[in-house]
Amino acid sequence: PLTTLDPELQKLSRLRDQINRCDADLVEALGARFRAVLQVGQLKGRLGLPPLQKKRWAEVLRVWKKSARRAGLSPRFTRALLALIHRESLALQRPFIGNAKSKKRKGSLK
Repeated sequence: PLTTLDPELQKLSRLRDQINRCDADLVEALGARFRAVLQVGQLKGRLGLPPLQKKRWAEVLRVWKKSARRAGLSPRFTRALLALIHRESLALQRPFIGNAKSKKRKGSLK
């Protein structure tokens, strides 16, 4: 039977701690990203820009693919993760974009 003093169990525990720290870092990084996305949405709303800007999206894809390749992530996983993040980013921006269009229309009728 294995005991908590077993070197392999200690190694397993250290690796799980490392994973927990990485998970916490990922959550924090996503929180920071989405806070920035909200600010971008507010600016796009004031500027009258659409939520999706194709040139910017192409740039994001290029950078993600390159970074993911260097990190050894599979293309399938990278596409799925980025698609999920991108959908959430657009959803976070849409309320600002809609409000800006409504305000502009109201303002132009006066």
